[in-house]
Amino acid sequence: LIVWNYLRTWFALDVLSTFPWFLLSGDDSSANTSTLKFTKVGKFLRMVKLLRIMKLSSLLASVEDVLHTPMMLMTMKLTKVMMVIFLLTHWTACIWGWLGHPDRYQSIFGAEPHELATCEPGGGCEPGVVGSPWLRRYALEHENVSDQYLFSLRFATGIFTGSDFGLQPGFWGERLFVVFAMFASFIFLSTTVSKIVVMFNQMKQENIEHEELMMQFKDFMSKGGVPLSLQQKVRRY
Repeated sequence: LIVWNYLRTWFALDVLSTFPWFLLSGDDSSANTSTLKFTKVGKFLRMVKLLRIMKLSSLLASVEDVLHTPMMLMTMKLTKVMMVIFLLTHWTACIWGWLGHPDRYQSIFGAEPHELATCEPGGGCEPGVVGSPWLRRYALEHENVSDQYLFSLRFATGIFTGSDFGLQPGFWGERLFVVFAMFASFIFLSTTVSKIVVMFNQMKQENIEHEELMMQFKDFMSKGGVPLSLQQKVRRY
């Protein structure tokens, strides 16, 4: 029964997300056209690994079923919110890094890589608001991948928090992405903040109701002549 249930639910997703698609992306120049097309499909299917995130929601739901205290449930919900925000910020940084590659757009000011020493302090290396993709415009294309990712992550964090994101868009693709990301982040964060406020209000209301119930219980035991030591044990229980 367990095997059949697994085959009907997560089996296909696990196969697609764990298959070694990189083995299909060989660089043999003698491969025919159909093989090249299949290779492109293989590269695309490697993105299916992201679908394994779908299993995370069911796992978190199982953990919530084990937790009973309101504080633990609140902590779990806040952890889920922070994980979603981090994932969205990470994906935004990845897209921004992809858009920043110099091959995405050719500008008259960015035909050749810039020297960092010739750039404005804390600014770009090209005049005006229109120019090359950000890696070339800010002379960062020769930095290592980890540093480029940190620049992208700083930009994505600025988008989601509404603060200064440091790197300005230079060509139409970057500008469209910034506009879309700002609208999407506004809608997502406003919804997220409202949910967090509702959770804290519920927790506060539950604490108030618990305190009122304990006061009523204390009055009941006092009027019933229950010894003080026994009252303390009952309240602790």
